[in-house]
Amino acid sequence: MFDIFATAGGTRRQPLLIIITTAGFDKKSILYEQYNYAKKILSGVIEDKTFLPVIFETDKDDDWEDEEKWYKANPSLGKFRKLSEIRAFAKKAKEIPALQSIFRRFYLNQWTQQETRWIPIRKWDECPSKFDIKELEGEVCFGGLDLSSTTDLTAFSLVFPGEIIKIITYYFIPRERMVEKEKSDRVPYSLWERQGFLTVTEGNVIDYAYIENIVKESLEKYQLREIGYDRWNADYLVQRLIAEGNVTMTPMGMGFVSMNSPTKYLESKILQKGINQGGNPITRWNFDNVMVKTDPAGNIKPDKGKSTNKIDGIVSLIIAIDRLMNNKDDTDSIYDKREILTI
Repeated sequence: MFDIFATAGGTRRQPLLIIITTAGFDKKSILYEQYNYAKKILSGVIEDKTFLPVIFETDKDDDWEDEEKWYKANPSLGKFRKLSEIRAFAKKAKEIPALQSIFRRFYLNQWTQQETRWIPIRKWDECPSKFDIKELEGEVCFGGLDLSSTTDLTAFSLVFPGEIIKIITYYFIPRERMVEKEKSDRVPYSLWERQGFLTVTEGNVIDYAYIENIVKESLEKYQLREIGYDRWNADYLVQRLIAEGNVTMTPMGMGFVSMNSPTKYLESKILQKGINQGGNPITRWNFDNVMVKTDPAGNIKPDKGKSTNKIDGIVSLIIAIDRLMNNKDDTDSIYDKREILTI
């Protein structure tokens, strides 16, 4: 498309092509190619009198929190653009590493990496972590299923709506792979099994019958309205659950379109201490591993490929959150919308 615009001016007497953009993260893109060309002209490496480069950016080594440096990329700061707006976003970015790359790219015009850490583990630890699971019996909930591969960690999450969302996550791993994974992942799977946080299935692959039984038990204990699932590796188990006919099963893609909203919703609930994470050490470990990927529009999603280790529990949680968000009108109380009527 760029080539079409660049060459289409050949029939004009005075063709003019204007390119306006902020920085990005893909150094193989046409954007970086043009940026790099502009920098070479500014430094005198290349002479091209047909190309006028104008770049406002902070230096690579500048402290992104230093307000004085912000003016390098925003010459009209305080006039055209409000300083208070940038301060507010910078305050959020200090708490959420994933927002730092967005801040640096869109506000400071710095090139960044696409993948960044999500939320500091201390924010997870600041959320409530205890509740009586028996008190949830009969309550409405929504599920998220991330089956991963049959030889690896698999997770099934339940979320219970309320002012503070309560979370239950079940984990599964095959026994013959557990010892090997304990060494490679450097976490105490055996201890987690003894503590009741991990279900270990016999053999070298996960027996999906265990997961199916947990789902059936959940249907009996709770008002499990809907289960979302990652389409990958899910066909066999999902078909069995659909055949039971007791719960709605909804496939979910793992792209930005599907994952952005529930990821950001969960992010906001964590920062507001609006979840009770139940004190599950496996979920805490998964949370600390999460790296998120950002697209040019600022959408985010967990990145399994770049995350430091397993994040299946967080992915299943985000899928469950998505189902909760899509059914939110069904779980809201009428009294959240109007006062009590008296006759």
